Amino acid sequence: PLNVFFSRVLMPESAAMFFAIATVYHFTAYLEKETNVQYALAAGFATLAFLSKMTNLYLTILLAALAIVRYRRRCWTNARLWLFALLTLAITTAYYSYMHVTADIKLIPYQIGTDKWANAEVLTSAALYQILARRMHTIIFTDLGLVLLVAGLVLPARNQLFRIWLLAALIYVFVVA
Repeated sequence: PLNVFFSRVLMPESAAMFFAIATVYHFTAYLEKETNVQYALAAGFATLAFLSKMTNLYLTILLAALAIVRYRRRCWTNARLWLFALLTLAITTAYYSYMHVTADIKLIPYQIGTDKWANAEVLTSAALYQILARRMHTIIFTDLGLVLLVAGLVLPARNQLFRIWLLAALIYVFVVA
């Protein structure tokens, strides 16, 4: 029976994950070598990541953090970084705006304040954190994944990419998801 369901639906998760990982890989490679090829690949994959699933916009936090680590204060005056953001976000905005008008796709299905958005009662509720912990354990990480997550957090790291990515994902969970 599952074959019938999955043969009729579009499941963008695997493509979205591929594009997200490729974005981070090529953006990091661009920051190290500053080649036009890596820049174009990073911009292309970032755009595809944002277009495949709008929730991948959380990657902007990660990419901004990587740029800040690499360039420090100079990142705010780096024209190529601004162009990167403009290109990827303009194409994404144009696409979702078009889909919102033509396909009547609602980008924010809830009214502000009726769920976690600006709702302190929900954010201070123990039930929210119990649900998140249960989902992280059973759906997202499983037992082995949790062990690897804790190991990744406590072991010394030469590269802070994992911790920055985790921080971006946590910000996304508490702000959007």
